[in-house]
Amino acid sequence: MSRSISTEDRISALPDPIIWHILSFVPTKTAAITSILSKRWNPLWLSVLILHFEDETFQNMESFSHFMSSVFLLRDITLPIRSFHLNRSKRYGIETQNINRFVHAIAQRGIENLNLELSGSITLPRSVFSCRTLVVLHLQWITVKDLSQLVLLSGCPILEELHAESLIVRNKEWLVSLNFVRQKFPSLPKLITANITKSSHSLALFLALLCRAKSQLLRAELDFENEEEFEEVVDNWVYPTIIPDCLSTQLKTCLLKGYECTDRELQFAKYIMQNSEVLKTMSIKSASSIDTNTKHQIWMKLASCTRASSTCKLLFD
Repeated sequence: MSRSISTEDRISALPDPIIWHILSFVPTKTAAITSILSKRWNPLWLSVLILHFEDETFQNMESFSHFMSSVFLLRDITLPIRSFHLNRSKRYGIETQNINRFVHAIAQRGIENLNLELSGSITLPRSVFSCRTLVVLHLQWITVKDLSQLVLLSGCPILEELHAESLIVRNKEWLVSLNFVRQKFPSLPKLITANITKSSHSLALFLALLCRAKSQLLRAELDFENEEEFEEVVDNWVYPTIIPDCLSTQLKTCLLKGYECTDRELQFAKYIMQNSEVLKTMSIKSASSIDTNTKHQIWMKLASCTRASSTCKLLFD
């Protein structure tokens, strides 16, 4: 006896919130295609709270920019945007002026997760660094005028994660004293994870974040690899006159990548281990250019460092 094949459209029978959730896992352009399925499907994609734009499937800048503009114009202006991901992989991608316009718009709509991956540095509007709803911030190939914008993020009181890759800082002259940073600017009381990768003034940025974390930062990652591409690296170290509270009482995991054991890198690693009282793991990954003999010498130097935490494990690769 043969079974009849059901022609019932079970997906379309799902409640709107379930369909919105499903559409949130695909790029916004793919979600928009579902609008041609039926009258019921036509408006659903415009209510998805997660927007994901990629320029790879567009032929030129004009079509990509037009699509993004259309999405913002068609959406209900009172509808929040919880997550926004923009991946500009092509050099001819959307213009900086348009990116800033879109970013400023989403900063006003309750954004919680902002992820900008851009090929070619741009300068973001100040509204990003004063967004009170922001929880997670990922930046790649972004230019900031000075570290006060990114480091302090004084208008982002609930920020928990900061990931910065290939960040370009034009001016760091104001960042001469961590005492100045700690006293003058508000803290980041919720910051749990800080990841700084291949960026200019990475040590200054990293230390300033430690000062602002205010006893919450649990995991920190710093990548020295290719740092010379972004700044003229001066191999010296000025030992900070203060010990940030989060460093001494909260930091549990620290990862240093692209490590070459320059004097400043060695002194920085010592600073972390000597002042982190609850540190459980200090992981150091050497630069790809380091040979086996040099690695052994680096390991001997690191192993001899005093550790404030009796349970701290030093992992070196």
